[in-house]
Amino acid sequence: FLAGKTRVLVTHQVQYLPRCDSVVVIEKGMITASGPFLVVVQTHPHLVVEGHSESSAPRQASITALEKEAVPVQPAAGKIDSVKAAGDKAAAALTGSAKTAAPGGQTIATEKRAKGTIPKQVWKGYIYAMGLSVFVLIVGIYLLSQLLALLSDGQLGYWSSKMVEHEQAVEHFNTEGGEMPADEPVFLYLGIYALLTIAAAFFVSVRGATIAVGSFRAAVLYHDRMLENVVRAPISFFDTTPTGRILNRFSSDQYVVDNDLRQNISMLLMCVIRVLFVGFVIFYVTPVFIVVVVPLGGVYFYVQKFYRESSRELKRLESVAKSPIFAQFSETLNGVATIRSFCAQSRFTDKSYTMNDAYSRAYYCNNASNRWLGIRLEFIGNVAVGCAALFAVIWNGDDPTTAGMVGLSVTYALEVTGTLNGAIRTFTQLESNMVAVERLEEYAQLKTEKPDIIESERPPAEWPQHG
Repeated sequence: FLAGKTRVLVTHQVQYLPRCDSVVVIEKGMITASGPFLVVVQTHPHLVVEGHSESSAPRQASITALEKEAVPVQPAAGKIDSVKAAGDKAAAALTGSAKTAAPGGQTIATEKRAKGTIPKQVWKGYIYAMGLSVFVLIVGIYLLSQLLALLSDGQLGYWSSKMVEHEQAVEHFNTEGGEMPADEPVFLYLGIYALLTIAAAFFVSVRGATIAVGSFRAAVLYHDRMLENVVRAPISFFDTTPTGRILNRFSSDQYVVDNDLRQNISMLLMCVIRVLFVGFVIFYVTPVFIVVVVPLGGVYFYVQKFYRESSRELKRLESVAKSPIFAQFSETLNGVATIRSFCAQSRFTDKSYTMNDAYSRAYYCNNASNRWLGIRLEFIGNVAVGCAALFAVIWNGDDPTTAGMVGLSVTYALEVTGTLNGAIRTFTQLESNMVAVERLEEYAQLKTEKPDIIESERPPAEWPQHG
């Protein structure tokens, strides 16, 4: 309908300029350049922005024409070199844009998805966001609380062993005679056990409050940095980034940093320290148990490594697959009247189903990998429990006075399955949730507009002197 007619396009979306026959640049109410795009871009290279391209073909054609035609420009005297440099810069930018153009003529930039392990800078950045002193304090409190819990359990084992020794001494007195054995200080043992238990419970409460403060501090810092950069981002960012993608960062990813990371860090520290103390008790009672630990440790390392790599990538796929759902739903709500007027409800419904199916596939695979891990960790834990019980009987079976410590060792060995399972699951979940920190950090480092106040360009304090 508009073929052969003059069309005037007033826009700041410079990705469409290569298709225009004539371009007029207006700055501060004045026309600063006019003519074909290839001519205008030589003196205004800022009109080419990487990542903004309607189609790679027109851009590549423009580059070829630019190289062949070499349209001369008559700049002001003394600026020939600067104009030539600007033209070279524009051609290079065009080439870069042509290479990075989205397929199918799309103008929406593809969402980035990191690969491989979480960079050390992300872990380090989160620790510093919590506060290095706060993080060290959290680890110290967790160690102290677990040590107190171990000592309280050890006190019960020691108490049981002493009572067995006392019963044997009494039995020996009744049969052989001799000196009557003194009664064991039961109230002393009970008082020590109660004191250790109360202290452990107190530090459990303290560690919960401390990690809550640290995680909240980090969450606020990441949110404020991301919000500041997004608000000050250039218009080109919003032209190529769907609203749903931004909402996903501020809702889903921010929720993970607000809530999930705190629970992950708490469970991980508790499980890792518990595993160390359980191993110490088992080695103390049955040193020969180390013969089993070495091969089981190798199998455990291989299983957790394979699971972590798979789960981490599945979590990234899940996060990336969620953003289009937010974007499509938001766009549908905004354009529901247009969709109904063109009877396109079925097309948008099918598109929504397709996006939800893509997200469900990643979510299902993530859960399937959890069950794969659970079967193998339960096998490793059961082997460890069986060997610990067998070695405890063989190593200490002839000495009934060690019954209390043997019972403590076997009781702790029963925790191996759950503790190992919890440790690897929690660490993997923590690593997967650190993807949210990685995504927030990406927006926290967005290129922004110039600051509102530039100290080097501020007018003097007495300005204006006249007028």
